[in-house]
Order: sequence, then C-alpha cells, then structure tokens
Amino acid sequence: MTNVLLVEDDLQLCQIIKDWLGKERVHVEYVCSGRVGIDMVTGQPFDAIVLDWDLPDLPGIDVCREMRANGCSLPILMLTGKSSISEKERAFDAGADDYLTKPDQIKELAMRIKAILRRPKALEEPKIDFEGLVVETENTRVTYNGQDIKLMPREFSLLSMMIRHPGHLFQADAILSRLWMDNEEASHEALRASVKRLRKALTGSGVTIKTIYGQGYRLQKDDGKDN
Repeated sequence: MTNVLLVEDDLQLCQIIKDWLGKERVHVEYVCSGRVGIDMVTGQPFDAIVLDWDLPDLPGIDVCREMRANGCSLPILMLTGKSSISEKERAFDAGADDYLTKPDQIKELAMRIKAILRRPKALEEPKIDFEGLVVETENTRVTYNGQDIKLMPREFSLLSMMIRHPGHLFQADAILSRLWMDNEEASHEALRASVKRLRKALTGSGVTIKTIYGQGYRLQKDDGKDN
C-alpha cells in the first residue's frame, strides 16, 4: 500500500481525499500544520506528499522549500486554489514535482499521485554510508569495511529506511505501516523480533539499533551500552 502525507488545513477536504484514495489502496495520513508536516517527513516513512499552498502557520511553498533543504527527495504535489502560470513557476522553483488546482474530482488527484510515483527516483542514493556501514539499495547489499553482512529482506528494508536518517527516532507504528503494510503478521512483537535480528547482524560494525522504550527505534553509533 502506498503511504501519502497530506498537509492540508481543510479537514472536510482531508477526509474526502482520505476516503477516496483509500479505495485506490493509498493510505493517507493528514496534518493541518506546515511545521508538523516538515517534522513528519523525517519522522515517518511516506511515498509522496500532497501539500496545500495556504496553510495557517506557514505557506505551503515555504514548507516545500524547507523539506527540500532538509534533504527530502519524496515526490511533492502542490494542491491549491491558485492557477496562474507565475504561481506554478514558484511552486516548481521551490521543489514541487507537480501542481494541481484543487480538483472537483478527487479521481484526478489519485491519477496525479500514481503518475509521480512512477517517475524515476533520480534523487535516491544508490549507496548510503554511515560510520563505514554501507547499504547498496540497487543490489540489496550491506557491507562493513568491505565485508558482506547477510540480511533477510525485512531486515534489509528496515536498515535501508533507518540509515537515511541516522540518529532519528522512528516510531514503531510508522515502521510497521511502511514495512509490513497490510501483512497479517504486522505487530509490535514482529517488529521487535526483526530489530533483534538486525541488531545481531550488525554486531561488530560499530553501528546498532537503539530501542527508545515506549517510543521507537533509532540507528546510531554503537556506544557499547545495552540496547
């Protein structure tokens, strides 16, 4: 299932979009604040962002610009009542991938989201290095100082997600929604087991998964303390 972050202060429109896209197997999580939206991008895994231009705390175009400045490479679709060419140019200059005047037919929004998700992820790093631990996303390889670390697919996906934001706290529910999706086996127990296997595989690499009890997990340098 595709996960979309919707940053929009019209709660009625949010619910309409959420209900419609749900039928298209797109899970929508919405927030009404631009600042919260910026925090959510790093804190939780999404596949795309739908961003309103007119937000109460911060203009959507500034939210887009700050997300890009923070390294966000997710597709961003600006949703607004503005339709002039100059406004569209401003949106694209800020880093938006697409621009849609608030549609009468939500079906068009679903089509646009699917379209931007099909585009090549040119900004996605094929190789990510943290403290000598290297993840190669294209050939699903993990190495430390040139030595291979064998991981199961689930643990590879977990490490690939977390190594993009080392030190960041990932909420357990956010990890489950991304890596398990609609799988019947999705549970906090399953996640804990996966973290335990990944932590064991990383032993000796100088990197570990730290459990923050009651909150989630983060990838960090191994300080030798109990995780």
